[in-house]
Amino acid sequence: MEIRQYIKADESLLFDLLIDEGDEWRAYHGVGGCDKYIKALESSITYIA
Repeated sequence: MEIRQYIKADESLLFDLLIDEGDEWRAYHGVGGCDKYIKALESSITYIA
């Protein structure tokens, strides 16, 4: 497994994963949450595995 810092190119794959995880993650990928989560990702240090 590789752990690395999130980059903008990861966005579509990350949101696909969140959608696949179901309604529990709707706050992050849903209509109102998507834009807020993108801003949070852009303004923080995030790692993905």
